[in-house]
Amino acid sequence: MAHDSATSSAQRQELEEQYSPSRWSRRGDADYVISEHVRFATEDCPFLVYVHGGYWQELSRELSAYCVRPLHGAGIAVAVVGYDLAPQVNVSDIVEQIQAAVEFVLNFAQKRGSRGVWVCGHSAGAHLSAWLLSPWLDRLGAAARRLLRGLVLVSGVYRLAPLVPTYVNHALRLTRETADSVSPALAAFELSPDSKDSIKNMSILVAIGQHDSPAFHEQSREYSKILRGICDHVEHLEVADMDHFSVVENLHKEDYILTKKIIGMIKGSDN
Repeated sequence: MAHDSATSSAQRQELEEQYSPSRWSRRGDADYVISEHVRFATEDCPFLVYVHGGYWQELSRELSAYCVRPLHGAGIAVAVVGYDLAPQVNVSDIVEQIQAAVEFVLNFAQKRGSRGVWVCGHSAGAHLSAWLLSPWLDRLGAAARRLLRGLVLVSGVYRLAPLVPTYVNHALRLTRETADSVSPALAAFELSPDSKDSIKNMSILVAIGQHDSPAFHEQSREYSKILRGICDHVEHLEVADMDHFSVVENLHKEDYILTKKIIGMIKGSDN
């Protein structure tokens, strides 16, 4: 933008001073402050990828950044990912989008020397996150596969057939057969020995709000049992006094049990 000819040199100098944040820091000169900021952005901190819910047809990453502030404060980088929504795409398309997004983060994290990547998903996002425990792992290089350290699955749907006769399916257009084909609870984990070892050593937390529906509770219990057959570190957590929505809405609180569980899972892996 061209300078306004009516703006004097002194006025322009004052504006540049006011809108140069690095000049106002008390930590050091501008070069030092900027170099420190860039250093923090590229250090080896762990990553959490958050996948929003909305029955694969609603919400967005912009509306689902509950956990960013407390996790960032704990030294954890957070990537809230979005995806195309039904009916413009089908569920299997969304699964592939999330797998591609996580692969991108893993490769980025590997380049910057991150200590690990964790994935947290809520509701439909938990379903999408669960699909990372699939032959998709075999597409990853060994280093990237080792970086995927754990999952946090919150109030998820892991068998989709019960949704077929409901209003939820109006946009999804699932048949019983296609519902089964995108159900993590029914997936055949045909994995290489290296990928099986990766899953075996992951930490997985399956959480659900106390006041979620009996069907969601049953889905969480069933999937936890399945996971215990392939992973040595699976915890099932019922979060007291929370419903399907407040169970993640409260992730903005540092003292919230699920926030502390996530931070403990990630930071504890450094010990």
